[in-house]
Amino acid sequence: MKKMICVSVLICLMVLAISESASAADLQGVWTKTNVSDPDNITLIYREMEDIKAIGYSEINGSPAIWHAAGKFNGYPLRLHYHYSAEATPAGWEQEGVMVLEMSEDGKFLIGKATSASGTWSGNVIFRRIR
Repeated sequence: MKKMICVSVLICLMVLAISESASAADLQGVWTKTNVSDPDNITLIYREMEDIKAIGYSEINGSPAIWHAAGKFNGYPLRLHYHYSAEATPAGWEQEGVMVLEMSEDGKFLIGKATSASGTWSGNVIFRRIR
């Protein structure tokens, strides 16, 4: 009986580990922010081991806004620390902050909130998977 319980627990742990790994892999792809004025903005999200990285480009008021982000995948919510390039930070924006994101059940959206490093700004963030 104890052996059966141990085997059952191990199987459950393996299933959880596999599903968590699959979720991290599911993040990888090309995304677009749906709540910004530039319809052609693009974000690439990729995984290197347990590290999740992203790089994004959009135009704000006709000027480029370039950023990158990084975090570790420990399940959801996903927490990414972002940084805007000094040469391509929109006027009045802070260069650094944190995004906290959840993946939609269908895997087509990352939805959450971004907060500036100082905490003086926060707003909703919605990414839609392009591919």
